[in-house]
Amino acid sequence: MSETDFFITRELVKEWGGSNAVYQSGLSYYQHGRVIKLDFDPAEVTWHAVVTGTYDYDVEICMMGRDIDFSCDCPTYDTYGKCKHIVAVLLRIQQEQQKKEAESKMIKTGKYAGNHKTTTWDAQKYQQTSQIITTLMNRMNPVYEAKQTSEKQPLTVEYICKVQPARGEITRKLLTIELKVGINRMYVVKNIGEFLQSIEEGTPYYFTSKFSFEPSEHYLLEEDRKALHLLREIQKNEEFFHSQQSYYWGTQNDRFLLISPMVIDRLFFELQGRNVVFRDYAPVLFRVNPEEHKLPLTFRLEKGAAGEFELDVADLRDVIFFESYGWLFQDGTFYKLSPSQKDIISKFFSSMGPYGESSLLVAQQQMETFISYVMPGLKEIGQVEVAEQISDQIVSPPLNVKMFIDDRDERMSARIEYHYGNIVIDPFREEVTHDSKQDIILMRDMEKEQEIMKLFESTPFKYNGKECYIEGDNEIYNFMFTAVPKLAQKAELYMSEAARSLTLLKDSKPITKIDVDSGGNLLEIRFDMEGIDEQEVRQILQSVVEKKKYYRLSNGAFVSLENETFQTMNQLFTELHINKSQLKAGVLQLPVYRSLQVDEIISEGAGIQPGWGRSFASLSRN
Repeated sequence: MSETDFFITRELVKEWGGSNAVYQSGLSYYQHGRVIKLDFDPAEVTWHAVVTGTYDYDVEICMMGRDIDFSCDCPTYDTYGKCKHIVAVLLRIQQEQQKKEAESKMIKTGKYAGNHKTTTWDAQKYQQTSQIITTLMNRMNPVYEAKQTSEKQPLTVEYICKVQPARGEITRKLLTIELKVGINRMYVVKNIGEFLQSIEEGTPYYFTSKFSFEPSEHYLLEEDRKALHLLREIQKNEEFFHSQQSYYWGTQNDRFLLISPMVIDRLFFELQGRNVVFRDYAPVLFRVNPEEHKLPLTFRLEKGAAGEFELDVADLRDVIFFESYGWLFQDGTFYKLSPSQKDIISKFFSSMGPYGESSLLVAQQQMETFISYVMPGLKEIGQVEVAEQISDQIVSPPLNVKMFIDDRDERMSARIEYHYGNIVIDPFREEVTHDSKQDIILMRDMEKEQEIMKLFESTPFKYNGKECYIEGDNEIYNFMFTAVPKLAQKAELYMSEAARSLTLLKDSKPITKIDVDSGGNLLEIRFDMEGIDEQEVRQILQSVVEKKKYYRLSNGAFVSLENETFQTMNQLFTELHINKSQLKAGVLQLPVYRSLQVDEIISEGAGIQPGWGRSFASLSRN
């Protein structure tokens, strides 16, 4: 028997398909060129085909007379005895039969006579072109637009979220999502990838003999369409990451999708208001903006039985914390966590362990540290209730920081004190002094304390166990002229006379006198600084030429060369190409034609106090 002894018709294919849904799905596969291989074995009177979908499936169709026997290795055929892959192959066989019949007629009528050879249609060779043609044909006239939306039934979609442990880390939780769809009754989507592909392509999807998704009969609400479109993107990415053996894709299952942390925020945004099920809660709510909601956690601090303190953290045991995603679930609602909230909750779970107690015991000697460090964090992630007998002991006066600076024998020392009312704390020795006889618990302003300490630690001070100190001109200058102005904004500074004398000339400004010499040929510029002799003035100017940061006077005071005044002088010396030797005499002499340039630099600069001689003023006016 040859491959064309028995001709296949569309009516017979529909009959063998068993239902319109299976036929429509197979028709879509055929039209999209999913039959990628087709061979006929005349000895066995059997067609062998390969159909590509989520996977590649082998199809065999045996024709004996008018009897047809077929098989497919896909799960659908194994369950129901029929599938879209067989329908697609039957339609492809029909196509081959029609082409061979047409070729036979052409040969008989002589249409291929002369120099023309009889041609055979190589369907596999032109398969890509066929796919493009049919895809664009369907795009212009898609099956699912056969009816207007108003004539279709809305498809109900249920999104089922479940927890799955991360591979190799039982305590780290990941989320999967499954689907149920239907009209009056919900049906489980057994292959979520194939279903999402059908939605994307607008092709039918078979569930059971009682229900199939028919684009010509059903439509999706816009909100569900967007959510399913995103799930399709996730499914495509999952296939890729699974092939790469990624950390998050340790298990693959046709029924569910494993949600990547990279898309969880987008997905939950799209699922707002949809029919979402998690555990025994339905529908699930989503709080996507951490700034607009408070977490439903309550902590209570009470006195313990043995004189210690006890913090009730039972609410943390009632939540599901998705650390990989930065979300928390409690009582039917998913809450998006801020980075700070995520960090705090993560540290709690890490310290308490997965099976920790529902309360924490706090020793008396731990209480001040606990109140100062832990309580602010608890208030950030929930509500804190404190028993009255404890709250009466807690005091939180404002923090006043004081810094004492001294200079002795080229060695500068500093001491910091934290003042909370009458309570004084030395942060380096952790010594606390107060004159209260009451049993109090001090809540310290740890944020401000750490801010001060971070700023102080950026200075070159060293601590020898007794005092903080620095030595060397560079270190002392950098501290006095860089760190002290910043510390003065955060603390009260108390300097000894010796330390204060180092900065007396911080704002000293040079006075510039400019005139023309008696011969009228040279411009003379003289510099002066109040309280400083001429020799040190010249040395200061030479330091400016050398682009130094400071000059230290013989009395130990620093003159900062980084202020606006000396920056203007530096610009003047640079543009006039002045070197150190020209400043040794204390008078800078320049050609008269440079007078306009000097006038412009000094006038546009900041800080220099110019004194214009009569001859120079007359020259400038002319």
